[in-house]
Amino acid sequence: LAEYFRRKNDMKKKMVRALVYPSIVFVLLCGIMFFMALNVVPRLKNLLPADAFDRGITRWVLGLSGFLQDFWFLCVVCIIAIVAGVFWFSRQRSDIWEKWICRVPVIGPVIKESVLSVYFFNLSVLLKSGVMLMKAIHDLNAAHTSEVSRRVFNCREYMFGGLSFWESVKTDPFFSSVTVFTL
Repeated sequence: LAEYFRRKNDMKKKMVRALVYPSIVFVLLCGIMFFMALNVVPRLKNLLPADAFDRGITRWVLGLSGFLQDFWFLCVVCIIAIVAGVFWFSRQRSDIWEKWICRVPVIGPVIKESVLSVYFFNLSVLLKSGVMLMKAIHDLNAAHTSEVSRRVFNCREYMFGGLSFWESVKTDPFFSSVTVFTL
């Protein structure tokens, strides 16, 4: 049990460390965008030739800069509302949140693999303690209904049909080939 909690804590720390750098880069890029839109673009506006205002991209950048100058406070309030909404939604509807977050291009696969590793570690703890595979899958699904546990639980039907565990997991495209190979 102590080993379980130690590994779970280590996995959580690794996830946080893996997401710190992209988060910092994203915040810095947003800060640079605000700085350029509020300070640099208005100064460069006077230096542009007259025919530059006919181009769509120039009008778009100048319009964005003007919008941010006039409504910067609204942008900050919207960002705070989005962060609060995501935090609230992830707590209230964790099942829908987990389905959505696993589909996000960059961090989705990392989070999905992390949830998979925790699930399969819990499964291995149950199997080592003598619980039968089908009962362990049922108990894990009952204890915490996540996208991963639902997918593995659905694989039970294939196992009842005669397939082995890894063959039944292989039938679901949710699981990567690396996951299937490690089983």
